[in-house]
Amino acid sequence: MNSKLTKLLTNTKLALTIAGMAVGVLFFFFSLKTDIVANSKEIKSNSSLLMKTTESQEKTLELLHETNTNVKLLQKDLDYIRKEIDSK
Repeated sequence: MNSKLTKLLTNTKLALTIAGMAVGVLFFFFSLKTDIVANSKEIKSNSSLLMKTTESQEKTLELLHETNTNVKLLQKDLDYIRKEIDSK
């Protein structure tokens, strides 16, 4: 009778250990799935912000190019004015 009780206790202990591990593994995978969903939302948000930033940078580059062109034109105008003043 004692050996049957020992076997029963040992088997119960093993079953509880396995069940505990299974619950831990399931909890890990469910939390991982939740993290993946949260990260995918962050990735979508970051990608949207990145697109806006890229568009802003392109507009800034266009404005810089236009400003550079205007500065060159002003330099030509100043050179012309200097030549006119020097010739008089």
